[in-house]
Amino acid sequence: MSNVTSRALVPISPSNTLPALSSTTAGSVCVRAGRRRLFSSEMRVEVANNTDAPMMCAFTAWAGQREISLEPAFEWIDAFTTGTITLRVPWSARSVTVRMRGASQEYTASADVPRPKGVALALALPLLGVVALGGAVVSKPAIESLSVPDRLYAGDAARVAYAYRGVGSGRYTVTSGASIIASGSLHDSGGAFSFATGKNAAAYDIAVNVSGPTGAAQEHRTIRTQPLPQPYTPAAISNLSVQPAVAVSGKPFTARYNANAQDGVLKLIDDKGVTWDAQSYRANGSTPFVAPHVEHAQRFRLQLDVRRDATLAQAVTGLLVMPASPSPSPSPANATSMNPPAAVSIVTQPSYVVSGQHFVVKPQSAQAGELSGTASLQNAEGVDVASAEASGSDPVVLTAPRVAHTTQYFIQATIVHGKSSQLVLVPVDVHPH
Repeated sequence: MSNVTSRALVPISPSNTLPALSSTTAGSVCVRAGRRRLFSSEMRVEVANNTDAPMMCAFTAWAGQREISLEPAFEWIDAFTTGTITLRVPWSARSVTVRMRGASQEYTASADVPRPKGVALALALPLLGVVALGGAVVSKPAIESLSVPDRLYAGDAARVAYAYRGVGSGRYTVTSGASIIASGSLHDSGGAFSFATGKNAAAYDIAVNVSGPTGAAQEHRTIRTQPLPQPYTPAAISNLSVQPAVAVSGKPFTARYNANAQDGVLKLIDDKGVTWDAQSYRANGSTPFVAPHVEHAQRFRLQLDVRRDATLAQAVTGLLVMPASPSPSPSPANATSMNPPAAVSIVTQPSYVVSGQHFVVKPQSAQAGELSGTASLQNAEGVDVASAEASGSDPVVLTAPRVAHTTQYFIQATIVHGKSSQLVLVPVDVHPH
């Protein structure tokens, strides 16, 4: 029986039995019987200090007609602290008293000490006889349980629980191959010990030995750690391009890409959503195509769809397909087909185009004709990033977009020569500043 009393400057309860305390109570103390040893007993003291100042907890016991101090004689309980203190009480003690004092409070608890195993046996000796003394005190060691984790990853800490009975001392040893990983003493007849496993998967042999005056016992267990699971990697496409970016009808071009996929498909789709061609994904990142037949310049998109496990990824890039033999434009006067001038092209001035700078677009030579209509600078997807209207012989000036690395764009313009005209598309590299 544990009798607990408390007193303070202001009474906290009319009863001398300490009730269940709320979180606002200043403190509490409780004494309970613990394990019985051969010639001593354990008492467990549960304390709670809910104040903002430390309290002193003193431990005494009654042995016969006198009060003796226990080891330790006292402990300081920090502010806002709860915990359990285990006391080792000699066989001669009959009761234990615990006093916890603060600035304005004092809590007292007492409890009877259970009789040690050795004392109980000593009292039973007259009944058993002097001849049975040795057999009553000692017993043969036996390991009752040895539990190891069912599943363990490499690098985790392994916890092994054990229990044994009988008189004797125990030790454990953990080995992996010829190396000793951990070893130590078993301090109680029941408990657990831990050891760290290596980063690589391996087998660990665990041996527990208990030896005493009347014999010994041994148990073995084996743990096999598993390798760490690989991180999950979803499908991803880091690059998709077409070479050349402007294809000619009936001529080959190549799709180049970088992906971590298991399989996939590439589709050549026009601006109406019609699929003109489809090829399987290749692990080497290169798939050949043949440009479809077109009557005039037409834009397509190359779409890559890939799969990895249960994840999907998609990337799209643009492609311009030019007719193999450009169709002549009708004359403004009589709409009669005229052959365009041969080898007509346009150039930039300066020829080295720098990001964010202005540059002039003009025909390759004065004999080639003049620019007419709108001259535009387009990216690989066919989107205009800059444009200007051509007016007679005045120069056409465009502004290069800002880029972090050299990027290819396309200049599209119409050149008029006499009564004929021709749409010209030429690539231009824009370099970072």
